[in-house]
Amino acid sequence: MEALAKMGINSWLLILQAINFLVLLFILHRYAYRPLLAFLDERSLKIQKGIEDAQEAQKMILEASEKQAEVLAQAQREAKKILENADEQAKKRLESAISLAEAQSEKIVADARAQSQQDTVKMLADAKKELSSLVISTVEKVIGQKLDASTDADLIKKLVS
Repeated sequence: MEALAKMGINSWLLILQAINFLVLLFILHRYAYRPLLAFLDERSLKIQKGIEDAQEAQKMILEASEKQAEVLAQAQREAKKILENADEQAKKRLESAISLAEAQSEKIVADARAQSQQDTVKMLADAKKELSSLVISTVEKVIGQKLDASTDADLIKKLVS
């Protein structure tokens, strides 16, 4: 210790300063360094958890995106099926309407032909009656007498033939 005194260093003061330094080191270690390390560890864990959560969220976003694409594709397939069914039903309805219209037109044509035939038959019957009455009146004028019904019918048949 004398050597320290020759250099101008007080040994008791050096020991006290060493003790003060160790006490300060103990206090800093206990009340500053440990809480600071605990805070840094906690902060590191929070950061790590945040990174893991971000990765999980990214995975969920990718899964949601894939699911959305799948749902969209399914919806497009269903829409296509609905459109195809609608087209088929429209074609069937059109064909049904066309066949119904054709049947109605054929019925109208058949009815018109039947009516035409009835009118023709009626016209011929009316023409025969008129012709027979003209023949009878002409024959009566030529013969000058009234014919009986049987003679009249025979004469009409001969003239019509």
